[in-house]
Amino acid sequence: MEFIQSKVYPDLYLVKHAVEEKDSLHKAIKKVVRQNLIEYHQKTDFKDSFQYSLRFYTYYKNWNPLTFGDSGTAYFIDNEEDLGGMVVEDLSMYPQYKLAIFTMTDCKNTNTSICGKLDYYENGYVLKTDMIKHNF
Repeated sequence: MEFIQSKVYPDLYLVKHAVEEKDSLHKAIKKVVRQNLIEYHQKTDFKDSFQYSLRFYTYYKNWNPLTFGDSGTAYFIDNEEDLGGMVVEDLSMYPQYKLAIFTMTDCKNTNTSICGKLDYYENGYVLKTDMIKHNF
């Protein structure tokens, strides 16, 4: 399993060769979220950073050279969303490949913790939610 970070969207990760077993996949995603939180904490002050989020999608590439559009989620490694012209590429076109979304939440009454909500998806719908609390 490989996590590929987008070069244009630092909050976007594509998971290539994801394991089929959901618990293992979710643990791996959670580990990447925790690693990112530690790195983010070292670089910034969390008091004003409730905009922080991470997105995880399955790596998908359309191999048909005759198709216009539908390049797949792999398009977003090197390219921004393209909402105009002959070819439209928008990440929202791939809800079936969405794996997880992490968003920061407020940790009540503490200045020494980072809290967040990690929603896991299957076929475009929330499958389950983990709450993450990391003390520093």
